[in-house]
This record gives sequence, C-alpha cells and structure tokens, in this order.
Amino acid sequence: MHELSIAQSLIQLACEHAEQNGAHKVRRISVRLGVLSGMLRSLYFCFGLASKGTGCEGAVLEIEEVPLTVYCGRCDQTRSPGSRYSFACPYCSTPTPDIVTGREMQLVAIELDRSEKDRVGSVSLSQSPRRPVRRSAGYFDNQNQGNSHFNE
Repeated sequence: MHELSIAQSLIQLACEHAEQNGAHKVRRISVRLGVLSGMLRSLYFCFGLASKGTGCEGAVLEIEEVPLTVYCGRCDQTRSPGSRYSFACPYCSTPTPDIVTGREMQLVAIELDRSEKDRVGSVSLSQSPRRPVRRSAGYFDNQNQGNSHFNE
C-alpha cells in the first residue's frame, strides 16, 4: 500500500525533526496533497496505524487538498477543469495536458511538543520548485514553494 509508505515517511521526518530539536512528541503534521493523488482518506487511516508507538502517536495529521488546475495554451490562462479526469479547458474545450496544480505532495509544517508544560515549536518546510525531497520510505514532490525556512 503506497499510502502506508508515505505515512511512514511523514512519521520518520517528523520524529527526526523532533529529536533534532529536543522535543519529546509531535503534535501536528501539516501536508498539502493534490486532488490527483487520490489518497486523502487512506492516508488519514494509514497515519493512525503507522504512528502507534512513535513520537507521532496521537498527533493530528492536517491535510490541505490542492485542487486540479491546468494551463490552456489557447486561452493563455490557468483553469480548473470540470472534473479531475477531464483535461480540457472549461472555456474553449481545448485539450490541456499541462497540469499546474493537483499533483502536490508536500510536508508543510511540523508542530512539536517540547515539554510537559505544552511548550510548542513549529517548523515550516518547503523546497525550491521541482526539487524532490527523497526519503527511504516515500517520495515528496515539492513544487511551487520557496526556500526552506524554520520558525521556532
């Protein structure tokens, strides 16, 4: 199951970040998933199972679903097609195979629990366009994001 390996990768990344920053637990992981990934529900399910016994157990997985948009060369515009399986411009009906958004899989933020007093630190992660972040258990395609930055 592909979703399980993605959930494991998210957990591994979050736990590594927590350890590097002296946190005991992860409170929240925020990700952006394109609608074409088709794994919103199954990722929620897999995350709960995969996080048991880790620093992410009990963490909230927050998923922002990114809509499908395509570029129409004829209209010279970015448009939202009528359905996720119809890659035609909704205005001029020209086939538009150039997907602009909808394929994203991005780790956006990790919220940490650093102490028993509920002190929280958060981090925002992003990569340069078309620079993949590869980990052993999955692949995250970080498109349309700026440089990496951390907020503590």
